[in-house]
Amino acid sequence: MEDLLVGSAEAGEVTEREDEPYVGLALKWRPRIFDEIVGQRHISETLKNAIANGRIAQAYLFCGPRGVGKTSTARILARAINCVKGPTPEPCGKCVFCRQIAAGSDMDVVEIDGASNNRVDDVRELREQVNFTPFAARYKVYIIDEVHMLSTGAFNALLKTLEEPPERVKFIFATTEPHRVPATIKSRCQVCVFGQIGEAEIIARLEAILDREPSIAIADSEKCAALETIAHYAEGSMRDALVALDQVTALGMGKVSLSDVQDLLGLVDSDACLDLLEGICKGKTAELLQTVDRLVNGGRDLERVIRQLVRLVRDALILKAGGPSELVRRTASERRRLDTIVAAVSLVQLVNISQVLANLEEQMRSGLPVRFALELALIKLTAMGGASDLGELMKRIESLAGQIANSGAASELPEARPVAMMPTVGRVAEPPLSRAKASVAVMQEAAAPAVEYPRVVQAEVRVPNGRPNGPRVGESNGVFETDEGQTGNSLFANDAPDSAGCVPKVVPPSDPKAWLREALARDPSLASTVAAIKELFSAREIALDGVPLT
Repeated sequence: MEDLLVGSAEAGEVTEREDEPYVGLALKWRPRIFDEIVGQRHISETLKNAIANGRIAQAYLFCGPRGVGKTSTARILARAINCVKGPTPEPCGKCVFCRQIAAGSDMDVVEIDGASNNRVDDVRELREQVNFTPFAARYKVYIIDEVHMLSTGAFNALLKTLEEPPERVKFIFATTEPHRVPATIKSRCQVCVFGQIGEAEIIARLEAILDREPSIAIADSEKCAALETIAHYAEGSMRDALVALDQVTALGMGKVSLSDVQDLLGLVDSDACLDLLEGICKGKTAELLQTVDRLVNGGRDLERVIRQLVRLVRDALILKAGGPSELVRRTASERRRLDTIVAAVSLVQLVNISQVLANLEEQMRSGLPVRFALELALIKLTAMGGASDLGELMKRIESLAGQIANSGAASELPEARPVAMMPTVGRVAEPPLSRAKASVAVMQEAAAPAVEYPRVVQAEVRVPNGRPNGPRVGESNGVFETDEGQTGNSLFANDAPDSAGCVPKVVPPSDPKAWLREALARDPSLASTVAAIKELFSAREIALDGVPLT
């Protein structure tokens, strides 16, 4: 197994003996020097300079998505500082330490899975081991993968050792979820952030591997499209791209074709995605639903189909907005058809499509069945005649408004009339309705003998003359009280202020109905106000001094 991984580091060649078992492409072409790490040049240069200048940190934290080279970089760093010629930025790959570390058999380089060794006891055992000197190598290196899976107690047990480790001990942590690593751990490490690998870099790496793999054949006419499909499927992960290429090679018996790639990964060809986009823009609901049914029966992954459609809409938006054409990576035939679709739709329409598709991905994450969510989105996009162009909707609204105005429908609407206001006494807040149900006898005992006055809202009102100017009592017929306590157009003759300048206490009339009839006879304009009072009191089940106003 060691001979399998030994080769020329400069040329990047790997020799394989015939009696060795098959090794997957992801393991066979794993980087062995810093220069072979794809898409992480800033990390490689930082570590190489640190080694060359003798500034190697006691602990590193490698953060980034899956399959971007975190663990491979940790192994290369361990080889670089333990190489016979080192510490050196370029490990030889031939000495015993380089070979043992590459094979995973070196006793001084320990790889720990944080997901399965996350207890406090595991960390305590590690703390006891770090006190021993390295067995043979220059440094003892602990590589803890998925370090975010450690428990809180395990992290706390590791703090002191991490802050003051022994001289010949180095820690390298790797995680895909750095937000779950405590800040106290991060502050004791040098953090290296790995980014997703670009599709162009993945394609270049795959082409280099295919050139050195004579057992894998691929037609030149399909090579570009097949590798682009694999790179897009990998979503920035070099390991996922190599695993996919390995699977396609096994499916085609050593031959790679675009159709095999699409079948294996559950993708659809570009023509099917273009058909979906064209159907959305033209409002062909029935055809779109039939297409979805055909994709499901064909075993296609609808989530992948949605991602392909999102990518296509993104390309259409760039072209419609006048962006650089270099950002749209399409074949000549795909580009011609996409240009035709883009010319027939508006930018607002494409933006609306992208927003609905973005909401579609959120619905899928919430647990909604993928097929139902996709069909619902397609119906929503086509229900209003082609993706709901906002400009077209405004024209429809204006047209409907004109039709209503011409037909005279607006004149048939009922005329708005002001609601009659219930008369109040003084400038006071209306008490809660529950107080109106209080016992009249209690209020009569508290009231002093005075003129009879209807106690509709307040039992007692005393207002001094010194309040601000302005009307204090308003009714629907214009009854008001002046600042001097005089009334204008009032129905009540005995409401003058007393010698202290305040409105006297009032008591309810003995016969409310008779009093109302008398008031209506004196001023017929109060009919609407009385009707409103009756309706209010009847609806709230309120009686005036025990006599229902019905």
